[in-house]
Amino acid sequence: MRQIVRLFLIFGVLLIITVKIVGANSASFIDIGVYKNFPERSYFADKEVFIRPSTPSDLQNSEFRGIIGTGKSVFPGSSKSRLKNIEIAAKRFNGVIVPKGKVFSFNEILKSVHPKYGYVKDAVINGGRIVYEQGGGICQLSTTIFRAALSAGLEMVAQKSHSIAVPYYMPYGLESAIYMPYLDLQFRNNTPGDILIQTMIRGEALYVVFLGISDGRKVSMKGPFYNKFGKTPEDLEPYDTGDSYAKGYDYQRFSVQWLWTVEYPAKRVKQVLTSYYTPSS
Repeated sequence: MRQIVRLFLIFGVLLIITVKIVGANSASFIDIGVYKNFPERSYFADKEVFIRPSTPSDLQNSEFRGIIGTGKSVFPGSSKSRLKNIEIAAKRFNGVIVPKGKVFSFNEILKSVHPKYGYVKDAVINGGRIVYEQGGGICQLSTTIFRAALSAGLEMVAQKSHSIAVPYYMPYGLESAIYMPYLDLQFRNNTPGDILIQTMIRGEALYVVFLGISDGRKVSMKGPFYNKFGKTPEDLEPYDTGDSYAKGYDYQRFSVQWLWTVEYPAKRVKQVLTSYYTPSS
């Protein structure tokens, strides 16, 4: 009997050590069940926010009358050049139609950030550092589109977070970095019909709505889970680089995870979304 108790004690200690070693850097972190009863949280825009037709003929099509996904992000304090890039990109994507079964590619639609299209230089993340390049700020749009795709329960094909945790894209871990031609946002339209993308800027907020046909799927999110055990973004102190634009950027290394669940009519899919923030020292 004592041997059995001793074995249970040893097993318990080993389990605790394993949890501490694994941390949030592993996809098995959430599977351990530490946050089994963690409440669901939504960072998607309310469906009542807006419905604005790209063209009257688009909304005459019954396929585009239902809201199947929404996304929202905010960008307070953005520079004029960053705002200009966001506005130009948002207009380009407003009215885009993603055919049923096809893969959406952000870079394919964006095509270029050349000055002839109106884009200007602003801050981007390249190699874990902040530099100034053409089209800085368009990741605000790719991030918002990514959130709309998540809320619609679409099949993700390609997506990557930034290497630096940027407050513009909070909550951390629900973002999509774009850097042509290397980083792209791609998802497959696995809904029963075509999807119409609409974009709108209100004040310091960007909204994206997907219009289409719903098959009754339900989406839920749990998180964020940080690798520093219990710490929140407020506990991660920003690093002052001396660059006034970069103030507030978080240069600490950490990872964050979300549990994304999509309940289709005939199946349930769970996926752990993991982002690693590893800025250059």
